Amino acid sequence: MTSLFKNVTIVGASGSIDNILLDGLFASSQFNITIVSRVSPNKLKALFPQNVAFLESDFSKVGLEAAFKNQDLVISTVGAMGFRQHEKVVDAAMHAGVKWFILSEYPNDIPADPILGLFEFFREKTPMVCYVQTKEAEGLSWTAIAASGTFDCGLRNKFLEFDVANRAATIWNGGDKNREITYKKEPTQSVVSILQHPEEARNRCYYVHSVEITQPEMLAAMERAQEAKWTIVDTTTDTQVGEASKKLETGDASSAFALIRATATAFGNTPDLDAKSRSKKTV
Repeated sequence: MTSLFKNVTIVGASGSIDNILLDGLFASSQFNITIVSRVSPNKLKALFPQNVAFLESDFSKVGLEAAFKNQDLVISTVGAMGFRQHEKVVDAAMHAGVKWFILSEYPNDIPADPILGLFEFFREKTPMVCYVQTKEAEGLSWTAIAASGTFDCGLRNKFLEFDVANRAATIWNGGDKNREITYKKEPTQSVVSILQHPEEARNRCYYVHSVEITQPEMLAAMERAQEAKWTIVDTTTDTQVGEASKKLETGDASSAFALIRATATAFGNTPDLDAKSRSKKTV
């Protein structure tokens, strides 16, 4: 299938989430890919295929517009520290004549008011889609991908609090709520699918997940795989959020991980934050 996109620029692309999203894009031979990053190309080249081009940028307006010239699509993988610059990236793409923008809404969107009040990072994500929507009338099309927590990486970096090596699992709120998890291949397949079927994805946010599962079900699967019993640590959302909020007040940014994990569990009386309850545009 012929794609509307040939020249694709990726902004950021130096983190683990970026590789999860873009592996399928790198594997395709139908796109000319350029990575724009603050990181020196010499440090990035070992992480990506040889057919990828690199541009080091200071992320100034002039620098970004030059990087986006003659590009059909810009994919933002800007992380938490760069969310405040997102409007500048969108504006530069528009001024450079870019047709389409895929924005950094992954790994998940944060729709609920109680959660928005927890952490500045969550609040900064909210205006991103709103801002790019204002550019539709000026000719910029966009797509956002909100993928739930990645199972593969979440086990490896212990974000899911399932410690495989030590056979220990932290269970939130009794573990009776379904949690969405996404296997590594799903987000990257979503990016490629959007590029192949752009009209279906124009000006929409897509929610992606592979399976819904409870923490006890995950634990049972791990015990079967290892043929051994695991140690269980019980906790609650109230406990985790309370402790994390106190740490935030002292400037301890490590507490952010607990707050992000809280978005995947029951939050007080807030309904489950699953994709189906958020939007009919789930894929």
